[in-house]
Amino acid sequence: MAYLRLIHLGPPTTPSDAFLLEALFADSLWREHLPLPISRQNEAAALTVGFEAATEALLRLRGSVQEDLATLAEAPRESRAYRLAAVRYAERRALEAATSAFRVQMGSLDSLEYYQERRLRMLNLTPIETEEELEALKAAGRAMTSDGYDW
Repeated sequence: MAYLRLIHLGPPTTPSDAFLLEALFADSLWREHLPLPISRQNEAAALTVGFEAATEALLRLRGSVQEDLATLAEAPRESRAYRLAAVRYAERRALEAATSAFRVQMGSLDSLEYYQERRLRMLNLTPIETEEELEALKAAGRAMTSDGYDW
């Protein structure tokens, strides 16, 4: 997934994420940023490419699961046919699992925490989401301007 996220950083997919390619992030890009979702657009693009690649590979496999299972049940274990059926069956199962995982992840894009949200949380800059939170901050002594900025 990290590689798929990398190839979708910057124009035309996610131009706002291209800042991660700057030299400043060179040491931390692979370790800290790419293993986790960058932005919704980047994650959607990466998952779509992964899903399509797994689906295409699955369609290119010859035969069917039933044929492979029949060969595995009937052919001698030492035969070439048995080994090829075993590899095909395992590859088909892996590709089916991958397409299923990509589909599930594509359905949960709204529940992921992206780079900007993680960064704000790390800086302890959580957004004020309710009127009660705003009132609590005002009561604690933070001054708010008419534009909504606090000082």
